[in-house]
Amino acid sequence: MLDEHGLLPALQWYAKEFSQRTGIDAVVRGKEPKQRLAQEIEITLFRIAQEALNNVAKHARATRIEIDLQHSGGECILSVSDNGIGFDPALSSEATSRPGRGMVTMRERAQAVGGHFEVKAVPGGGTQILVRVPC
Repeated sequence: MLDEHGLLPALQWYAKEFSQRTGIDAVVRGKEPKQRLAQEIEITLFRIAQEALNNVAKHARATRIEIDLQHSGGECILSVSDNGIGFDPALSSEATSRPGRGMVTMRERAQAVGGHFEVKAVPGGGTQILVRVPC
């Protein structure tokens, strides 16, 4: 799907499959770029989105996930937000210095293509994964 149709259709397909499998409503928003992204960028962003959704299914107790893909100022921006239980950003540094393997993998994938990875607590509950990569 990714190779033939591009990132946004692949994310839409995966979100639909994920929703059917887990019962968690997953919505994808965004626009296709004028030119197709480099294959390495598409694969990286797709794999990060997969891992983010898997983390939500395992840990968040969410009922809804929003995936947003934007292109602005030479950057591709992938956001994955959920309405789950979130996390407390005021946790001790010991607890936050030992992220799970999924978070480490997502961060490493983003950094491998020159990108930036960020995790934010969503006000009112939930979590947002934000990835910015040059494109």
